Amino acid sequence: MSKEHIMTAQESLQDAGFYDGIVDGLFGKASLKAVNDAIKATGYKAPELPDGYVTTNFKMSELTHSNTAAARGISNKPNAEHERNLIESAKKLWQPVRELLDEPMHINSGYRSPAVNSAVGGSRTSAHSVGRAIDFTCPKFGDTVEIAKFLVKELYANKIAFDQLILEFPNTGSTWIHLGYKKANGEQRNQVLTAKKVNGRTQYFSGIHP
Repeated sequence: MSKEHIMTAQESLQDAGFYDGIVDGLFGKASLKAVNDAIKATGYKAPELPDGYVTTNFKMSELTHSNTAAARGISNKPNAEHERNLIESAKKLWQPVRELLDEPMHINSGYRSPAVNSAVGGSRTSAHSVGRAIDFTCPKFGDTVEIAKFLVKELYANKIAFDQLILEFPNTGSTWIHLGYKKANGEQRNQVLTAKKVNGRTQYFSGIHP
């Protein structure tokens, strides 16, 4: 929101008797309090999500689904901390991305319990293992190259923070996009990479490379 928009909001809140601060275009504690007071006065309540949903479009069950876990009978239930991470990541990154794409996202890998992460050969520091990353496709929007190019532009334009967006193995029969909100240690790098097989080994290149 621009400074001009904030000033307009402050003036409206001031006229309604909720804001007694300076109309300076800075959204501080006084402005936040005025907004909250106005919301309370109107009796507005945020709509409740259907059972099982953590955001408008994402269920906890799809964020924790694992074909490997199902096939091998391995538990993939997140602990309380990892569940909080999944919810935060969904609210702050994956739901905004879903709204940008405006089409269903098919998650093929989300949370991985320690046993599942080990079974799939994941890194011990994988963001998947703490509920901070998903791998997905979005066929109705386009192929993974189209998705990656679009999201890189839109994430930066909308100032949506993320850790990694990785275009995985483009132009192959098995391609997806890895989208991490934070590293396992909480860091956000806004890093864009492409993963490709070179002489049988996975190599990562900076940027999007179809």
